[in-house]
Amino acid sequence: ILRKGGNFKSALCEINLQGFGLYIMDDFPREVMSVVVRDLQLQKPTGSIELTATVRHFQVDAMLPGARYPIIIEPMPLGVDRRAPMINDSDSGNLIVPESVVKRDCFWTQNEEKPVPVFEIACSYVPQPNMVWVPSLNIFICPLKLHIDVDYILRILGM
Repeated sequence: ILRKGGNFKSALCEINLQGFGLYIMDDFPREVMSVVVRDLQLQKPTGSIELTATVRHFQVDAMLPGARYPIIIEPMPLGVDRRAPMINDSDSGNLIVPESVVKRDCFWTQNEEKPVPVFEIACSYVPQPNMVWVPSLNIFICPLKLHIDVDYILRILGM
C-alpha cells in the first residue's frame, strides 16, 4: 500500500483501542509507577492521503504510598471536541466506554460529546518511486499538568 503503485488513497483504516496500562514494579514487588493511555484511535478515510492518530487520555501516576505528588502527569481539561468525525458512518467519533460503566453516568456519552484529544498527529503520505514524501505533518499536544519530585525520579532511575 505504501509503495509507488500501491493503493494508499483507496485504503480504509479505522482502529479503536480502549486503552492500556504500563506498570513499573520494584524488587519487593510493588507498583512504583503507572502509565495509563485510553481511547486510542487510528483513522485513514477512503479517498484521502491523511492518516490521523488520536489519544484522548494520558496519565502517569506515582504509586508509592508516601509520594509527594501521586499524579505526575495529567492532561488539563480543555472541554469538548466538536469536530466532525473523519470517517462517515463509523463509531470513531464516539468515546469508548467499558461495558462495566453505566453509560448514563458518563457526561460525554450522555451529551453525545467527547473530550478534546490529549495527543493528535495527522500525516499525509504520497507514494514516490525513490523517496518518502510527506506533504503535511500536524502534531497537537494539549496542555499537561506536570508535578516533579526529584527524589521520586532519582528512585525510579536508580532501579
